[in-house]
Amino acid sequence: MEECEALCSRLAIMVKGQFRCLGSLQHIKNRFGSGFTVKMYLAKPLCDTEAITAFMQGKFPTTFLKDQHSAMVEYHIPNAPGGVADIFSQLESNKHDLRIKHFSVSQTTLDEVFINFAMGNIGMETIPIRGEDDFEDLGTIKAVKS
Repeated sequence: MEECEALCSRLAIMVKGQFRCLGSLQHIKNRFGSGFTVKMYLAKPLCDTEAITAFMQGKFPTTFLKDQHSAMVEYHIPNAPGGVADIFSQLESNKHDLRIKHFSVSQTTLDEVFINFAMGNIGMETIPIRGEDDFEDLGTIKAVKS
């Protein structure tokens, strides 16, 4: 997917011989991606991840722990009402208390969107076409989350 991001201005994803989406990279990420990924590198390996998880779920209730290795924890935030700014603000103001060395916040990746399509986590929505003029207006193939 890195090649797609570097070389393409538009992208189509095909699953089982059918186009599932078509659009710019940012459009596809915004429409079919879900939330943000937060990676935190802690001051010490095996810090109190339960306290960090409780903090994250207190601030962003739909958050879940995605991965944990030694001094790194990774959370997925499906819905952050204040967006990236709120996530950064909360983490930066509590960085010392949670013993976070540094952290990063990223949008859902194109890889994750592709995997969701391939695994069938995103369903199809049909677009009615009444005439030849409708083909010109068809900028994207609409899909819905199942």
